[in-house]
Amino acid sequence: MRLVLNIDLKKKDNTNLTETGALNVLANVEVNYLINEDIMSIDINKIAAFTKNSIHTVAHFSLQCEEFSNAKANSLKEMAIEDGSTSIDMVYDALRIIDQFNFPAVLIENVPNFFTGDAGKILICQY
Repeated sequence: MRLVLNIDLKKKDNTNLTETGALNVLANVEVNYLINEDIMSIDINKIAAFTKNSIHTVAHFSLQCEEFSNAKANSLKEMAIEDGSTSIDMVYDALRIIDQFNFPAVLIENVPNFFTGDAGKILICQY
């Protein structure tokens, strides 16, 4: 059985864009199960229930990209860090889930700058 977890995010300003990540997964990957929840409040037991009998789970994380994209001005990125609305810390939750379940494969979907930024470097250093 092939399981795919798409852990998509709601923007911290409460704009719900989770359906875009879910539709992307369904259009591009053969999926048995799709978990499409906010990474900061996801039910870990739900992931455990779907993955307990599979050694073929692919965890697909669609992390919010605006903090890594060139489309957002650096001054706005800094302001988001100062006022707590940044999404850069969501990589911590992805690392927590990856560590807990030790998936055989993990796919991180993001803009290229994610992997050259601090959050991406932390993720790469861990794996």
